[in-house]
Amino acid sequence: MELERIESECLQLLGESPQPLVPLDRLLHELRRAFPQANLPEDMLLRFLRSHQDVVVLEGLGNLGPVTEQDFADAGYYMGPRAVLRSRVPGPRELGAHLLEQMNGLETLLARAMDAARQEKDVQRTAALEDAMIRLGELRARLQRHLGGET
Repeated sequence: MELERIESECLQLLGESPQPLVPLDRLLHELRRAFPQANLPEDMLLRFLRSHQDVVVLEGLGNLGPVTEQDFADAGYYMGPRAVLRSRVPGPRELGAHLLEQMNGLETLLARAMDAARQEKDVQRTAALEDAMIRLGELRARLQRHLGGET
């Protein structure tokens, strides 16, 4: 059956990926390439992964106020869900490093958006982006304290 083959391929991709946390968009791309005849919508794959006993889904940062997930995608940063085999779930340090990496991408994007808002003299958007940068800094500090400041 096609669904069993897709499940098997999905688990194999998650198991063989150099990085245990596999972005959903990359996984979906590989599955669509392997099964071009299958109609595999993103939401269906996400539902499957969330309900699978061998898979953990880490939700993305999503839409954070003045910057949306699509803004990240347009800037080349994937901030959406990631899947990982339960047997490959990273430890707290590795997971913390991954979160800090995502925060660095967010900081870069927020800085670009803030520069654009300032050039456009958009006071409301500039203020919202400044607030987002402050919240990001606070979140980064909390995470670094939690990790012992080693990241």
